[in-house]
Amino acid sequence: MRARLKDVAERAGVSIKTVSNVVNGHPHVSAATRERVQAAIAELSYRPNLSARNLRSGRSGVVALAVPDLDNPYFAELATHVISAAGQRGWTVLVDQTQGDPDKERLVVGGSRSHLIDGLLFSPLALAQRAPSAATARLRLKGYRQALAACGLAADPSLIAHAPAWHRTGGAEAMAALLGADAPDAVFCFNDALALGALRTLLSRGYRVPQDVMVMGFDDIEDGRFATPSLSTVSPGKALIAESAVSLLADRLAGATGEPREVRVPHRLTPRESSLSGAFP
Repeated sequence: MRARLKDVAERAGVSIKTVSNVVNGHPHVSAATRERVQAAIAELSYRPNLSARNLRSGRSGVVALAVPDLDNPYFAELATHVISAAGQRGWTVLVDQTQGDPDKERLVVGGSRSHLIDGLLFSPLALAQRAPSAATARLRLKGYRQALAACGLAADPSLIAHAPAWHRTGGAEAMAALLGADAPDAVFCFNDALALGALRTLLSRGYRVPQDVMVMGFDDIEDGRFATPSLSTVSPGKALIAESAVSLLADRLAGATGEPREVRVPHRLTPRESSLSGAFP
């Protein structure tokens, strides 16, 4: 027989309400209790009756994720983490891409599919660029300049190359533009896709990485680990970003109110062969 909510509650030694809170992703459950309930769910192979639950709650059990570009490995990997985190709450994720088009982004936030979904997780590109403080490129450029200043170095505008799109092709072209009479000692790329393109240009021009030019990316995508040389990067904590976003959405769907919250997740530097001068003989 299919396990019931009552069976899980009895196995975990908690109330049916507590099991329901865990299944629905409510935050007000202690870590120890949540772990015990999840263990009971796994042991009994319990699966919630989504149709019945959705009829009772008036919810569809579907949330949307809108990202600029699924060809970008960062967003593809982020979507995977979002789907996993949402699945823990019994949600289905409808994934859409806006291609950074302002009209498509307005369509997403305009609620044209509100009858299909319970909520939206949205990573804007075009609309974010209208608010400089929120634009990823501006923040990473600011960090680049601050890091130079901390080392007593002035930012040289001639050493900043612009890529129209954050893809491998853009990185390859921007790196080619930087290779004049003297190559820079190191290159910081705003994401790993750009860094992989830059890496390709350097190697095809006969430069050794990292001996001649060091390369650093940002996002810690899976491809970077398997590049030759492997790509140094900044890991932004994609899994925790996804879990935090899904958790915040769950709070809103549960009726939480109040001012908008800003959540920052830890990041870490992940040095690999492309910036380690001792990596090769």
